[in-house]
Formats: sequence, structure tokens, C-alpha cells
Amino acid sequence: MSKNKIRLALGIHDHQPVGNFEGVLDQAFRRCYLPFLEKLEQHPTVRISLHHSGCLLEWIEKNQPAFIDRLAALVERRQVEILGGGFFEPILSVIPYEDALEQLQIMNGWAAKRLGAKVRGIWLTERIWEPSLPLLLREAGLEFTIVDETHFHIAGVPKEKMVGYYVTERAGATTALFPIDRVLRYKIPFDTPKNNLAYLRAIGERHTNPVVTYADDGEKFGLWPDTYEWVYEKGWLESFLTHLESATDVETVFYSEVLDHDPPTGRVYVPTASYHEMMEWALPVEAGIALSNLRQGATQAGQWDYLSQFVRGGFWDNFLAKYPEANRLHKRMLRVSAKTREALRQKPREKSTMEARLHLLRGQCNCAYWHGLFGGLYLNYLRDGVSRELYEAENLADRVLGLPRLDVLDHDADGNDEVAIDTAHLSVIVKPSYGGSIYELVDRRTFHHLTDVLARRREIYHDKLHTQNQVTEQPKSPHEMTRAKEKGLDALLFYDWFDRYSSLDHFLAPWTDAASFATCRYGELGDFVNQPFKLVRAERKGDVFEIEMLRDGGIYPGGQKQPLQMRKLVAIQINEPRLTLTTIVTNQGGPVDLWLARQWNLSLLAGNAPDRWIDVAGQRSQMGESGVAENVDRFSINDEWKKLRVDFELVEPVELWHFPVETVSQSEGGFERTYQGTAFVFGSRFHLDGGESKTLQLTLTTGSL
Repeated sequence: MSKNKIRLALGIHDHQPVGNFEGVLDQAFRRCYLPFLEKLEQHPTVRISLHHSGCLLEWIEKNQPAFIDRLAALVERRQVEILGGGFFEPILSVIPYEDALEQLQIMNGWAAKRLGAKVRGIWLTERIWEPSLPLLLREAGLEFTIVDETHFHIAGVPKEKMVGYYVTERAGATTALFPIDRVLRYKIPFDTPKNNLAYLRAIGERHTNPVVTYADDGEKFGLWPDTYEWVYEKGWLESFLTHLESATDVETVFYSEVLDHDPPTGRVYVPTASYHEMMEWALPVEAGIALSNLRQGATQAGQWDYLSQFVRGGFWDNFLAKYPEANRLHKRMLRVSAKTREALRQKPREKSTMEARLHLLRGQCNCAYWHGLFGGLYLNYLRDGVSRELYEAENLADRVLGLPRLDVLDHDADGNDEVAIDTAHLSVIVKPSYGGSIYELVDRRTFHHLTDVLARRREIYHDKLHTQNQVTEQPKSPHEMTRAKEKGLDALLFYDWFDRYSSLDHFLAPWTDAASFATCRYGELGDFVNQPFKLVRAERKGDVFEIEMLRDGGIYPGGQKQPLQMRKLVAIQINEPRLTLTTIVTNQGGPVDLWLARQWNLSLLAGNAPDRWIDVAGQRSQMGESGVAENVDRFSINDEWKKLRVDFELVEPVELWHFPVETVSQSEGGFERTYQGTAFVFGSRFHLDGGESKTLQLTLTTGSL
């Protein structure tokens, strides 16, 4: 082998999340996955390692099974090496160990059975590395994984030594780590094939027979903005593969071949890490902005290359603190995992318990649990897709474990107890420590989480809304682009100071109106919305579960406290899909006029779909419309798609406000408006003398539309 022989280990990762739309999957297949495979078939001497997530493979097997046969043929002729991983693309380090092992084993088995491939290494989801992972990988029979150059950089490995592979271990269990070349990750496919090969040859001039690692998302090849035209219509991929075939000083190799024939470059112990963008996204917004400013300043001063090895952001788990909604989903997943394992232990041969495990594993697909460049957590249909799998798994497990059930436990792992109630009709979690709120409300017939509404928060990238990129001849990476899908998005940047759970109790200043309330620019006089209530009791009484909570708080007109006590009683029928909430306000001071606004935040996923609507006294409006109605004692929300109707009945008429909760988030296509849910506000004005009480009650019933 000549001195300047460069070996390029190419890896491509293809994935579509659980819950994505059929049309999106079909487009991705036709514009990205299929044409890429066709190009590979036309260039048989180019060897590559491919990973397809199980979420995507299930769709392909059902809708395009011939693709699997063609992939198997490439494996058989030794042109493609299959990379494994968690089958349903979980973050391995944040799911239970037994689940992570099962995810890896399912992928190993699928590849062997369907493709005739022995999996030796994995695509590590989002390159989320934890130092304990070698123990898991070795137990699953896996030898290597691929991580970013960033991982090595913060471990003190200089750029010049990031070739070949390194070995790491935990308790003697070893794993090989291949470092993805960061420059190459941004050049492919966004720079010309000629420039890419020139970059490889420059590495070859500095090293003897170097192994250079490239691995990244397959969606860059046709699905990201402007890439289909660039990669296929203008011929980038054809040219790149032709250049690789004709180059006498560059050859493509499998990762496993390198492992078999080359000694490791060295030993390394990599800390918890991911690619540098992920570690910035995971930070709280203020810290993320500070890091971004530090990086920009150090780059301008020519110091960032040196300083960056000592400066890094957060790690993936921080998303669970940054977004309570992500934490809620994650902790539901953990609870369902425990339930399915217990059901499997009790009835290991029951078909439904095996089905429950499969639904659980699908519900661990990572995309809906976090947010960065891609929509992720901000896309309510992705959250719905994952949560639906979890609730279906829980339903099957509960057939073994039994219903109804009341548990007092720290469901969300915040150090405070919640009350979780499961009947055949509803799953309800009440959170006394946060306003005595309804934290989670699920219709078990449709597996729909009614209260899954994401709060409006400031994001690091919101300041970029006023900038636009110039149009260039070749596409840019979404990391380098700023574009908006519609004008005027900056006018939607309202930020909530509370999490959008339900049964939140606001005491409004006299000048508040529906518009100011909707934009969080109103007068809040009370201290009940996000403050703790005392859990008085949680018990079963006959055919009803009852939860009683109490808070001694107040309102603060003019800065002086007017003491108020609020007692909340949640009653959940065991044999019917019905919840009744009674709110009792007692004045513990002098005479006072009060304006209480009880807020519920509910989602039917689509704000402007004609098959989902609000019905107030026979007047229909869409979930994404704002409205004000007087003297309302009943209304409903209706979903023809899920065949779900939710009725509200109020003992005393209220002034009803409703408005959409919309966020501005970024995705690979640019900034976009995203409907999260609809806020319903029940306004009641009343006077209380000292010692006097006011009782308000509402009943919620779910049913089939």
C-alpha cells in the first residue's frame, strides 16, 4: 500500500420518527432513500456502511419491500456493511438498561434474518455517548460505534490524531470508537466532489495510509432543503461516486475491516458528550446564548480552536430540565417500561405482554423528547405518535396488572409527589406541587393525551428571525441557514411564565382582557397558578377516586396581600369517562372583589383542520381560532379523526375565552409557526366578604363522536 493511500470509511444513517405522516415517509423514500440506493447499485466498487432505523424499516417493509431485497443484495456482494443500533432509535443512555439491550438485540436479529448481515457496530443515536455504554454494547455482542470529532476534542485528542479508531473501556469491556471528521461532515454533500477529495488528499499528505471517518444523516442527500436538485438533478452524488471509483489514492472501506486489520490509534476515555450543536441546544437558553457569544468572540479573536477543547455545553439529559413536557413524556415512558416488564414477568407467554413491549420500544424513539435544529419536541404529532405507543403498551400491561388503580408517587422525579389514577376510561395525573393542576389527562379509548400542550418559551435562535441568508448556487447545511416559512413570525414571540398544564387558577387584574391574557401581557394578582398545594387526601370512595388539595395563598392588589384559601377536589368516576373538579375559594381577609380565571390547555393536534372543532351553544369554531362567549355553561371539543368528543359542563355560567397556543420553532426547513393546543379560560367575577366562600364546579366527560 502506497504512502498516500487514503481509506475512507463512509457511514450513512437513515431515519424517520415514529408518528411521522405517511406522505412525508413516502416523499423521503422517493426523493432520498431510493435514489441513493440506486446510485450505489450503479457504482459497485464504492463500499459503504448503512444504517436504517427500525421505525423506517417497518414502513419500508410494509410499503416498499423490494427495497429490502435490493439492500440485502448489496450486503451479499460485500458493497454494504450494516450498522446496527437501537431498533426504534432511542437514546440508549436514558432508557432502562434492559430496554436498551432489547433494542440492540432486535436490530441484530432483524439484520441477520432479513439481510443476512452480522452486525458488529452501531450507529449511536444522535451520537449521545455515555462512558458506561461499552458494558451495554459488549453484552449485545457489538464491537464499535461512531462518534463525533467533538467527543475526542474535549477528551484532549488533537485534530491531527483523529484518524483510524481508538479503544475505550468500562470495567474491562472494550469498544472501538471511530471519530467523524467534522470538516468532512459539513463538506458532504455541500461542497464539490473535487474539493472533498482534495481535503482527503491533504490528510493523506500528513499521515501514512490514514483511515478517515465520515458518518451523517442520509436525509442530507435529497430531503433537506434544496438538496434533491443539488444531489441528484445536478449530479453531485453521481460525480462524487465516480470520483471515488476513479481515484487511485482513495479507497472506501468498512469500519469492521479497519477493526480487523489495523491496530487502534490509541486509548481514549470520552466524557459524556454529543456533537457540539447538540450540547449547545441542551443548555438553558441564557447559558446557550452566553456560549454562542463566547464562541463568536473567540472565533473572531482566532482563539476558538484552542479554547473549544476546554469549553462545552450541556448534555442530552438537560432537555428534561429545559422542557418539562419532555420530562413528562420521558417519565411516562419509564413508568410504562416498569409496567410492561412486570406484566411480562407475571405472564411471560401472554401474547398481549409481548405486544406491550413492542409498543413500549416504539415509544422510546428519541425525536419527540428533545429539540434542536429539527422540530422534534415542538411537533405535536411526533409527541402524539410516541405517547400513543406508550399508552397502548400501558393498556395491554394493565390487562395483566389490573385496574382501577390509584398511586401516590413522584411520577416526574422532581422531588414532589403526584397522584396517578388509572381507570378503564381515563389516565389522570394530578400535580399538587404545581397549582394543584391536571398534569396529564388521557382518553384511554383513543390513547389521546388531551393536555399535551407545549408552553411558549424563548429559544436561542429567536434572535435570528430578523436575518435572512443570501441565495447561493449550491445548498447550505441547515446549520448555516436562516430562513422563515412565513413573514411576521417575530410578532408571535410571546413567552409563558407558567407551564401549560390544566386547571390553573388565575386571579386577574381589572384591566385584563382576552387579548392581553392570550399574549401573557396581563395583570396576575394571585399566587396560585404555579405554586404548591398541600395534598390533603387521595383515596377511593365507592366508585369514585377523590383527590383533595389545599393552598393558603392570596392576591396582591397594590402589593398588599389579601389572604385567600383555595381548596380543590378532583373526583374521577371509575366506571365512566368523567372527571369533576370543584374549586372552593374562601376569603380570609376583608371584603374583596375577585375575578377568577380557571384555565385548561387542551390539544386535538390540529388548529385549522375542519374535522376538529369547538362547539359553543351550537356555534362552531376551529381549534386555532380565538373567541369570547358570555354566559356559557357547556361546550365541547370534537375530533372526527380520532372519533373523540370532550364535553365540559359548568354549574355556574362563565365568560369563556379560547385562543390557540402557537410557538415559533426552527426545523431543517426554517422557522415555522406550530400549533400546540388551545387555551380555554373560564372567567367568574364575584364578591366575597370576610370568611365567605365561593364554590365553582366543572365536569369533563370524554366519549365517542
